Amino acid sequence: MAAPPQYSAGPYSAFASLPAPPRPVIHSSRSITADTAEYELDPVTGGNLPMSSTAQRVLIVVTKAQHDQRGGFITDPDRNKTRRAIRAALEPLIKDGSITVRDDAVELVNPSQGVEQGVVNYKSIKQGIDQSVQLD
Repeated sequence: MAAPPQYSAGPYSAFASLPAPPRPVIHSSRSITADTAEYELDPVTGGNLPMSSTAQRVLIVVTKAQHDQRGGFITDPDRNKTRRAIRAALEPLIKDGSITVRDDAVELVNPSQGVEQGVVNYKSIKQGIDQSVQLD
């Protein structure tokens, strides 16, 4: 009985010289898409894309605040109620010094009839950069 061929000498010998694919890097916070609320994956490594912890916290609290206010019609009183709910949800992040938010930073826009999107502009104190979250 003949010994099985070695991989480096058999039909797989062409693959012996290929470099190993890059390994995914572990991050403390995974990137979340605002529209589908799913984790984003790196198409090359299959690992999770990074997102700053502050950005993830802002996205989660703003998404929850806007989601809790949905329903009914899009009227000015409802829009003001949603703005107040988003500001209230951001308050713990403002108090602990993670972010700063201007008074006019919470916007609700209507890209089409019957659709409302929330946009929050904030400054991450830890990173020192202006960022924004847009929700569908």
